[in-house]
Amino acid sequence: MLNKNQKEVEELSNSSNIIGKGTIVNGSIETFGNIRVEGKVIGDIKTKFDAKYDGPYNVVAVNNNGTVRIQKGAVTDIVNIRIVTPYRE
Repeated sequence: MLNKNQKEVEELSNSSNIIGKGTIVNGSIETFGNIRVEGKVIGDIKTKFDAKYDGPYNVVAVNNNGTVRIQKGAVTDIVNIRIVTPYRE
């Protein structure tokens, strides 16, 4: 059985927010639920239930300057090695 606080958090996390097409938001947005941006946000967007990690991705190359090249589908990207976390099943 959920207590009142757990129920409120669950209801908030199920909410959806939309920044509509043609809308410009200048500032930070913080939300418990999902957010869909069709317009433009100038600032930060933070959700309370953001995934802690993204991936897994394939490491294509390790560079001497402290970066790694990772494969994201058909796209490769270079990121700092300090943000890379090993993936374990």
